[in-house]
Amino acid sequence: MPPKIFIDTSAFLALEDESDQYHEEALQFREQVLRKKRHELIAT
Repeated sequence: MPPKIFIDTSAFLALEDESDQYHEEALQFREQVLRKKRHELIAT
């Protein structure tokens, strides 16, 4: 069973909104963690 990562709505917003203060960090997280598809994502 893959490890689980809880992702809050603000993470999705940061990915899409280039003016978000966490946009660059969200992009890095997507590239380094999410694209490997080794985790199960959980959101509310």
